[in-house]
Amino acid sequence: MLRQDDVVIFMTDPPMLAIWLHPWLRWRKTRYFHWVQDVYPEIAATLTGHRWLNVMRPLRNLSWRRAAACVALDRDMVEVIRSAGVPANKIHLIPNWAPAGLTPPAPDAIRSLRHAWNLSDKFVALYSGNLGRVHDLLSIIDAAETLRDHPDIRFVFIGHGAQLSRLQRETTARGLHNVRFFPPQPRVNLATTLGLGDVHFVTLRPGCEGFVFPSKLIGICAIGRPVVVIAPPASGLASQVKTHGLGISVANGDAHAIGDAILRLKSDVGLREQMGAMGRGYAHMHNLNQATATWQQLLYGQPALASDHVSRHPDN
Repeated sequence: MLRQDDVVIFMTDPPMLAIWLHPWLRWRKTRYFHWVQDVYPEIAATLTGHRWLNVMRPLRNLSWRRAAACVALDRDMVEVIRSAGVPANKIHLIPNWAPAGLTPPAPDAIRSLRHAWNLSDKFVALYSGNLGRVHDLLSIIDAAETLRDHPDIRFVFIGHGAQLSRLQRETTARGLHNVRFFPPQPRVNLATTLGLGDVHFVTLRPGCEGFVFPSKLIGICAIGRPVVVIAPPASGLASQVKTHGLGISVANGDAHAIGDAILRLKSDVGLREQMGAMGRGYAHMHNLNQATATWQQLLYGQPALASDHVSRHPDN
């Protein structure tokens, strides 16, 4: 069905598809782009321990280099793509955006949900989303253990994923009554469920930086909540939070520092409001219209509202 003037954009679901198809696209003289949401095979090799998966990297690198351009989500991904030999003028940084229509929820809706979930008088530290293996979630359980003597604080998980069973077992084994688990909620209620949290966790396992970026950060910012980021201090994720004043960054495994961050934010309403306001500004800066305009220029050379080309904004 492809014509010579068509454009193909490869995502990373399914991963590695381009290594088999790019020779055919070049033969058809069809332009193709890589939109790198996750970096394979590195992320699979890191999570499974099967280093042999990295034998596919040379073919993947070749497909990157022959593409019209590669689009990354953050500066760490940019460096991974650059290290594969992709020329700088072919690398573009276009962050993801918050889900459409996601704005601060009505206070009445939050109060109603808190009442239904028996959280009315609690300070809620929330992790909402996929409980996948790229996320450092055990550090949250460790932090909950350090704050078990604070009856007004609840650690809440909303979501499913590969780590759910282990987290539930750890919570039971340690006798932690300050940790609650809830299943994924309907998309239509996303603003309210995110609004449930007084503060949110965004996490990334060591070794995964550069291969994945938790885009949940932008949704949290859109509803005006501060974040506690648990990630390698030198990662792009930690840098974004510190640079833009979105919350507090803590190193992986430092349960006491995570607990201290929660206590600090709990005691300082003004700080939470300030970080929430900075978050809303951050979400406004990384919105769908700007991303679409940047893609428009990248694909068709038409003027964009804002460009996130890596040569001009390497730290976005």
